[in-house]
Amino acid sequence: MKTLLYIFALIAATALSRAQEPMRTWTNQDGRTLEAKMLSADGVQATVMTADARVLNLQLDTLSNEDQAYVREKRGGSPGLRTAQAGPRKAEWIADGDAALKDAKDLKLPVLLLFTGSDWCPPCMRLEREVFEKEAFKEFANENLVLQIADFPRRRRLSQKQQAANQALAQKFGIRGYPTMVLLDAEGNKIDQFGYGGQDAARFVSMLEGKLN
Repeated sequence: MKTLLYIFALIAATALSRAQEPMRTWTNQDGRTLEAKMLSADGVQATVMTADARVLNLQLDTLSNEDQAYVREKRGGSPGLRTAQAGPRKAEWIADGDAALKDAKDLKLPVLLLFTGSDWCPPCMRLEREVFEKEAFKEFANENLVLQIADFPRRRRLSQKQQAANQALAQKFGIRGYPTMVLLDAEGNKIDQFGYGGQDAARFVSMLEGKLN
């Protein structure tokens, strides 16, 4: 009986938290709109629910500037919204370069800028699997890094604005292959630039510590 009461209470609390976020109009950079309320968000996407209870993931870099600003504001701590910033800091990959640099300045942390071909480049996918998905890297990044991504996918389409921003970054740093990473200080100045040598997460973190110290 206590278990059933707990389940019902959890369902009610979840429903209440969802109700606290209003329905709003979302607009992508092609001008198409969607009526939905936001359920959660991180540095890459917002999860929303439509009036007919469909749950969708919206890539932030495809949304209007107004919508991106709304997500950033709500991630700051709206009650009932599951955010990546609730509790201890959780580092998330940020595609918006201005937002990444602002976080770096506010937190006084360096930026790890990743140039990748996330859906077609084998070394990039290995780096993701062997390093970025591991707890050793996540724990280090949570305390020591702002994570920025410049992705060059082939199977999904970024907004024209994001493509242009990524290309500009690639030209700025002379990127000739993937994955390439650039360490920046909190002011955006380059500390180092390097590729992936096949390290596991522990060795990769040790390498980063050496570059930052």
